[in-house]
Amino acid sequence: MTMNLNPESEHIRRFFTDGSCRTPLIPEAAFASWSVVEDLFVSDEQRVHLAEIFKRSGNMPSCLRLSHRSQVRGRQTNDRAELCAVIYGLSRSYLVEIYTDSLCAINALTRVLDGMTLDQCINATNSDLIQKFVTSQQEGCGHIFQFIMYAVIRIWE
Repeated sequence: MTMNLNPESEHIRRFFTDGSCRTPLIPEAAFASWSVVEDLFVSDEQRVHLAEIFKRSGNMPSCLRLSHRSQVRGRQTNDRAELCAVIYGLSRSYLVEIYTDSLCAINALTRVLDGMTLDQCINATNSDLIQKFVTSQQEGCGHIFQFIMYAVIRIWE
């Protein structure tokens, strides 16, 4: 989702978000957590160069900074973990670009941006988190420049 904002006139902060849940099918043992990493690269060229170094050395570039990580409060599910991460990333700055692999988070928050009201949120899945997002938007926090969907492909040797 892209909003009509001028990225040249504002400093856009980029965040990579992720959430996960261990043993989600066993509620008594489920443990969900999330993290947000800020992209501090100054250029795409620097990003490509340091990615190549990372591939060879395994050392994380200093231009990627852990912004926050936490356990999910309440029900322990993967979707809640993903939503928590995205909502935290959105709260960090006025103009943000969020990279997420969660279609659930994108769809839920896009519905809010398209006009879902607090009354409509009450019946939504993860309504407590969606209400938190609605409230933050009403307070003027985290105007979204764009959500960017990405997929991570791992090849196990």
